[in-house]
Amino acid sequence: MAPLIAPSEGDIIPDAYFVVFKSGTKAKEQSSWVQSLHRQSAWASSFDEEEAGVRHVYDMGLFQGLAGRFGPEVLEEIRLHPDVSSLFFSSAGSKKLLLGSSLPRFRHGRAQHTHGDAHPLFFPCSMLSHS
Repeated sequence: MAPLIAPSEGDIIPDAYFVVFKSGTKAKEQSSWVQSLHRQSAWASSFDEEEAGVRHVYDMGLFQGLAGRFGPEVLEEIRLHPDVSSLFFSSAGSKKLLLGSSLPRFRHGRAQHTHGDAHPLFFPCSMLSHS
């Protein structure tokens, strides 16, 4: 099961996550099954299509991931998928961090720590300081 990692700072956004895929996995190919799981979930009816499900796909060379809002049953299925490396709770300011506006907190815009098969992530290093 892929770990779900909480940020060390910032307020967590309810039911919002970043999903990081393992090396060799393409986010664009994976986003369809994630969105399909979301649409089939009972939780999906609580939101309109613009607010939940897969919101962004990150196809950035070695970094492959997606961001979205998902209910508990979809989150569990994502964590169990063999191509998922890790998940992060989304927090206030995390989109800004992904876009690199907080570069002083990074070395060349990339955290120097990776988790398992994951590639360097665009998150503050403190978000990745887990064991």
